Amino acid sequence: MIELEQILDGLILRTTDGKLKWHRSIHDDQFVASAGAISVVVRELIPRAIDADPHYRFEILDENGQTVEVLHYDSSTTRQDKRLEQLFTLARRSALNTDSVLQRLAEALEL
Repeated sequence: MIELEQILDGLILRTTDGKLKWHRSIHDDQFVASAGAISVVVRELIPRAIDADPHYRFEILDENGQTVEVLHYDSSTTRQDKRLEQLFTLARRSALNTDSVLQRLAEALEL
């Protein structure tokens, strides 16, 4: 049986390689990608305590849009938490096309 950590590692690898494109959802802190008919969602959750670190939630949706698996800070290991944070950062950069914006900025600054 495939483990969620393998899925997270695969998503991180494909996103890093530019083979998986993420998109914004209707929520500013949530990004979506699809692999075939399966979708994945990663979201940043801001705790109510001002000094608390953000948490992340990861969902896998089947072909019908039904959530079939969820991973979040209440049910994840420390390693999974770090991978979720990394995935969120990569997904955000992909969805916002950050690398392209930085490249254009560098060109405008003649760097």
